[in-house]
Amino acid sequence: MRLVMLASLLLAASLVGGCAGRALAPATVMQLNPRGCDTQWNLSSPQAIEMDSPQGAQAFRVDGDVRCLAQSGDRSVSYAVYRLPRYRDPWTLQLESRITDGALFAPEAMLLDADGKMVREMTFDRFAMRGERLQITVFFNDENASEHYLVVRSAGAVVGRDERHVVSSSFYVPLLAGALPFLYMQGTEAEGSFRYAHNGVVYLLARSQAYSPLGRKADSRAMVRSEFGAVPR
Repeated sequence: MRLVMLASLLLAASLVGGCAGRALAPATVMQLNPRGCDTQWNLSSPQAIEMDSPQGAQAFRVDGDVRCLAQSGDRSVSYAVYRLPRYRDPWTLQLESRITDGALFAPEAMLLDADGKMVREMTFDRFAMRGERLQITVFFNDENASEHYLVVRSAGAVVGRDERHVVSSSFYVPLLAGALPFLYMQGTEAEGSFRYAHNGVVYLLARSQAYSPLGRKADSRAMVRSEFGAVPR
């Protein structure tokens, strides 16, 4: 009898915890109210990007309830501001958004100088869809030493749009043929759908020259190859 009561209590606690977890999960934001939004980028409290973080990519939430920018035509976008690492040697920054619960934050990015003037811009069409991730890699060299801030904003033109995608996965099955062991690879594909949103989580991975897969020098040809690789959708 005691075991039955204990099991019932544990089940009730797990149900309550599960409901609480779902209640705390942020709702997908498809529309933003321009009232109360900033009229220009607020760079007063940028979040720091860590170079060569041993934990890997840093996760940051972008939420219109925290910061948004009012634009013309009663449209507004959510945004977040980050402080770039101080430039010393060439480095790369990987920025990505991931599908979560059927929603995907639609990112765009700008690089600003110390005065808040835009130096470079990565529009939505520059990001590449890879599986369940929307991703771009940005290169920094001597010519970009003046860039101080990264602004990640939502791409208002695509928010609310539905898209379908195919997710592929593979795994290996160990088999034995006579006395010879071998691995058999099996693959699967699943089709899903998602909707672009104003809010979500962005993942930033900053790697110095020593971590660069391009080796000692990120030359212009390598940068062009990377940019062209990010353009197709």
